[in-house]
Amino acid sequence: MSNNEHDDVALAALLAVFRELDTGVPEELLRGAYAIQRQHQFDRDSERDTSVQAMQKLVEEYVSSSGGTQ
Repeated sequence: MSNNEHDDVALAALLAVFRELDTGVPEELLRGAYAIQRQHQFDRDSERDTSVQAMQKLVEEYVSSSGGTQ
């Protein structure tokens, strides 16, 4: 865990709970989603599409790489 991640209390709490649960979701996907949401958390409503598109791309890439269908 890098210093930025170590100092990010929200991410640390999210990862702690994530590791206690058996979600079947890869940690890398969770971290990616968190990073996108953190980056866009203060976007104006008119800019929300950027976050949605980034999340959609992240999930589609995960599904594609795991052999699922879109």
